[in-house]
Amino acid sequence: IDSIVVTNPGGGKHATVNADGTFTMPDFPIKIIVTFKALVSPVYVQKNIVEYGTAEILVNGNPYDPSTGATEGDTITVNVTPLNGYAIDEFIVFTISDSQPVTLINGNTFIMPFEDVRVKVTFKLEN
Repeated sequence: IDSIVVTNPGGGKHATVNADGTFTMPDFPIKIIVTFKALVSPVYVQKNIVEYGTAEILVNGNPYDPSTGATEGDTITVNVTPLNGYAIDEFIVFTISDSQPVTLINGNTFIMPFEDVRVKVTFKLEN
């Protein structure tokens, strides 16, 4: 919740809303306006990507910024480049809370779910 405002639909009067979202019912009719803000979830990248290759994360086509994260419905693309001599063995995206797989689109792209995710990439030696 971003804000809660309690007003008189006729105008002029407002009720004070406490920090916990409660208020004392005033002696006039009320209109309650609640605004919500988007939840921001991080995209975690498994450490071995850094050890055996590089990863570029894009959110809706823009470079990922950990300070702003990603929100539900964003299109996330993870471009992985293995170091010389290595190849991608497995690319998995899963929810952190219950380890459920996230459906991939085009192999390295997914739609951000309502919860935090982890991207796991394993590498193998090239033949």
